[in-house]
Amino acid sequence: MQTLRDSLRPWGQALANLLFPLDCAACHFPLTASHGSDRLCHSCAQQLTPITPPYCQRCAEPFPADPSLTIVCPNCQNRPTAFDFAFAGYESRGPVRDLIHNFKYNRQLHLRVVLGQLLLKGLDEPRIQARQDWIITPVPLHARKLRDRRFNQALEISRRLHRHTQFPLIPGLRRQRDTTSQATLDRKGRLANLKDAFTLTPQARRQRLFAGRHILLIDDVLTTGATLHECAQVLKKEGQAATVVGLCIARG
Repeated sequence: MQTLRDSLRPWGQALANLLFPLDCAACHFPLTASHGSDRLCHSCAQQLTPITPPYCQRCAEPFPADPSLTIVCPNCQNRPTAFDFAFAGYESRGPVRDLIHNFKYNRQLHLRVVLGQLLLKGLDEPRIQARQDWIITPVPLHARKLRDRRFNQALEISRRLHRHTQFPLIPGLRRQRDTTSQATLDRKGRLANLKDAFTLTPQARRQRLFAGRHILLIDDVLTTGATLHECAQVLKKEGQAATVVGLCIARG
């Protein structure tokens, strides 16, 4: 119903609301005009946990400390990362976690709208706000997993970011090796699992689409940063990107 409802937008928001009234994307409570366009009821919206200062300036890990502090967490102090920094708008708990799970694993593609909206929260990060020449690049899925899932969640939310910002969207990364699930692995295991898993697409390499550019590398959840690290290595070494910043919906 939600996808059909979205297709009616060109014919008028009022008609779409009349024929297909919205429910909260998380709890399915009926929404009214007072809820705005975020597709979450007031109760679910209040359960969101935005990431606010202080947080690690490299991996966005929140810390209960003086908001004026600038922090680099112990994990990031002791390890290099190919990305310049990563940020997520929310902690991965409550409605955000459930929405992402249903989107990815229950094929609820209509949730790309609300999750794309939540991704926009990350644009509030001052270092991201400081530039207006970003290129959007989603983390890719392997072809087999794409056939199984039928969509790439990172690409779907990237499209929402592209429409909102008008930053160019270039899916210039390719996952050349299928990998096992990252969920049960620690960071060392995740890095080993992802080694040589990514490369540039032939077009991105041939046309040097990333050379000297500033990249927003998009994924749904930031956990250990291993995926962003491996992708950023390719973007910088093969693609000659100047800057790579990871931007995700949630910090796990």
